[in-house]
Amino acid sequence: IHPVDAIASSTLARCADFALDAAMSLNLPLHLERGFNEMALGGIDGKPKLEWSTADHTAWDLWQADPERHPLPDGESWGAFSERVNRALQSWCESGDAEHRVLIAHQGTIKAILLAALKLPAAQHSQFWLAPAGCVTLWCDAQWPPMLLGINNELAAL
Repeated sequence: IHPVDAIASSTLARCADFALDAAMSLNLPLHLERGFNEMALGGIDGKPKLEWSTADHTAWDLWQADPERHPLPDGESWGAFSERVNRALQSWCESGDAEHRVLIAHQGTIKAILLAALKLPAAQHSQFWLAPAGCVTLWCDAQWPPMLLGINNELAAL
């Protein structure tokens, strides 16, 4: 097993705080990147589902079925989101010689990376169920196509 030699994170507190602790414990620099932030969901961003209108629920259901064809009102388009995330990932990967990188990010961010790496359409995003604090292992090598090695949705024992 290769030791972690690079850590990056979304700039949003729920990821960045954990990433900072991890980087400090491993004595590694932390690369904070806005490109890894979660998708902007427009009017439902941060609003509890109990407060959603009927139109909000309908928009969400359509978005869940195909986020590319049914963007959320006032939200970031899937295309713009996916491009932002994958551009940030490419830039980070090209920034150094690290072999075992850890990205601490949000469910949508990870799904955008998986869909792009596996060349799947946005409508298949719901096929990846990712738990909070879950772990996805994706192997990438310039000579070979990316390979999904695993998705672990079990929380580590505290």
